[in-house]
Parts: sequence; structure tokens; C-alpha cells
Amino acid sequence: MSDAGGADTVVSASFGPYAADREDPRFTEWLRERAEPDWTAAGTHRFARELGDGALDDEVFRRYLIRDDAFLETLIGTFGHAVGEAPTMEAKASLVDFLAVLVPAEWVYLEWASRVADRDPDRPYLAAWIDLHAVDAFADFVGWLRRELDREGAAASPRRRERLDRLFRRTVESDGGRVDADEEVDGS
Repeated sequence: MSDAGGADTVVSASFGPYAADREDPRFTEWLRERAEPDWTAAGTHRFARELGDGALDDEVFRRYLIRDDAFLETLIGTFGHAVGEAPTMEAKASLVDFLAVLVPAEWVYLEWASRVADRDPDRPYLAAWIDLHAVDAFADFVGWLRRELDREGAAASPRRRERLDRLFRRTVESDGGRVDADEEVDGS
């Protein structure tokens, strides 16, 4: 992995040592750094670039929306179940797992949309998709999700943190894979 200056850095496999090296450590920053290079790939993916440029094939976008809808339907069902069971300690753990999946999914969207927010694709539905993910309200929502996961992750046991790390990284890895599958439509 590389830091902002391009130098290779190794991110600690556990949050404790990572936090000890920082003045104001955030659990979600540790997770994001652990997800490299997939994190950067997901936010700078060909799909996001072409969407911002207005060059995205309509069939690719259509298939993406179908897959995104299926992803959201599953996510909402999982969240609804976790909330319904939340009075128990086991259920609260499920909510934290849910955050470990939702945070990277939404945060990646915020990052790529913010990167292309100044562009104006000629197809209104592409511009609307960017606008949906590049507004202050969405940024505030992602910030709130991150703060919740920061709080829960910092208080979690080392074993629990490992699980949250795996869930976060798996989500980042699969987001790029989901988009790759959509791009296969146009033979690229």
C-alpha cells in the first residue's frame, strides 16, 4: 500500500497499534487503509470515470442498476432483521456487522461521486446518479455511519475488530467485482 506521498507503508493488522501511532485515530480510516489497493480501485474504477464523462454505455448502466437494486434489497432486508432483533446483545453485534458492510459501500460512492461532481454528463439520468451521491446530505449520512462504526469498532474486542475488518474489505473487493461484471456487457 502507498500513503499520500507515494511511499510504501504497511498498515497494522490490528487497530490497537494503528491507533497508538495517531493523534486522533479513526477505526474507519484504519479499515479503509487495510482495504487498499481495492479501495482506490473501487473509487477510480472505469465505471465511475465513464459515468462522470458521460461515456458509460446505457446497457452497462442498466445492468448496474439492476444489480445495485438487488444489493440494496438484500442490505435493507438484513438491516430490518437486525433492527427487529436489536434488543439482544447478539442482535447489536449484527448491527455492527451491518455497518461494516454499509460504510464502505456508501463511502466509496461518496468518493467517486465527489470526484466527478463538477462534470455534466449529457444524459440526465447519469447526472442524477452523480448528484444523488455528491450532495451534502449524502456526505452527512456517510459521516454519521462512519462515526457510528468508529465508536463501535474502537470499543470492540480484537477478535470482533478482525471480523469487522474482513467484512469491510470483502465489501470493497466485491463492489469492484460487481462493476466489472456489469462492464462485461459491452465486451470490454
